Amino acid sequence: LISILKAQKPVAIITEERVENLKGRVWVLIPVEARQHLSFYSNGGTRGFGFDEYGNVIEYYRHDLSHDEKQEVIDVIKTVLKDDEYEMMPRDYKVKIRIRSKSIERKRKIAEDIQNKLKERNLPYTVTFQGRSYINIFKVDKVYAARDFMKRSGLNEEDTLIVGDSARSFGADRKLL
Repeated sequence: LISILKAQKPVAIITEERVENLKGRVWVLIPVEARQHLSFYSNGGTRGFGFDEYGNVIEYYRHDLSHDEKQEVIDVIKTVLKDDEYEMMPRDYKVKIRIRSKSIERKRKIAEDIQNKLKERNLPYTVTFQGRSYINIFKVDKVYAARDFMKRSGLNEEDTLIVGDSARSFGADRKLL
């Protein structure tokens, strides 16, 4: 990675990881002079940032859900699940639900039902799994982040290599790959 960055090639890391965890785990390991060619898209693609020539962070964008957007997702979830089947864990940038153990074997069906109901209502959200018990609903996703990076870097899709580790159904990288 460092060799690619030092060769002045643009690199994006698009991850589910939260911004606050990336500094200590990744970017402090990159020499300051190489960071200006590195972009991060964190929190599932809802945060985008890079670095200037001095290694200072430059925020590209931050997409949070409005109260109304969260509510429209919550309304859909309530049509699919009973109150005792899940725990609501809304974040600024997504709606996260923890499926309780009594319903965990139905997680795939629950996610499909949520996704279908969102589509029926013409609501443009992405539904993904996180671990064994969680379902995330994002409005801005990794595809948005990849397009932003390609536009900022002047790259075409044909000139871009994308690597992901979660391409299964409801995987966070599914639409990206």
